[in-house]
Amino acid sequence: MSGDGEGTATDREEAGAIRVERGPDWLFVGLGQGAARRDDLAEGVCRLVQASMAHRVVLELDEVESMDERLAEAIAAIGTRVREEGGLVRICGLSDANLSRLQSVSAAALVPHFVSRVEAVGGHDQRVGTP
Repeated sequence: MSGDGEGTATDREEAGAIRVERGPDWLFVGLGQGAARRDDLAEGVCRLVQASMAHRVVLELDEVESMDERLAEAIAAIGTRVREEGGLVRICGLSDANLSRLQSVSAAALVPHFVSRVEAVGGHDQRVGTP
């Protein structure tokens, strides 16, 4: 991972599977469909969060076409680990169907979901999945 330390930097890990942007007080982690299939996703994202020394993270999931149990469990693990270290995790960008699938995994349902990055950072208009 590389970064120049100026303003908002975008880094790529493993051929663009995970996009990382740093903003004031936040780390934005974009997961494409390729990243969603990684077995080491939770560990990889947690390493990025720890290396950035960020305590607030937004997982951007708008490129995820289909939420499966493995991805939902990885999101739950990321949320748990960041919270255990005193941080905050929010997600954004899921379709209604994927949000419902995510919320079927009880630990993942604890990670608040927002429509956009802006709303996630502001903490406004949290979305609730359809049953």
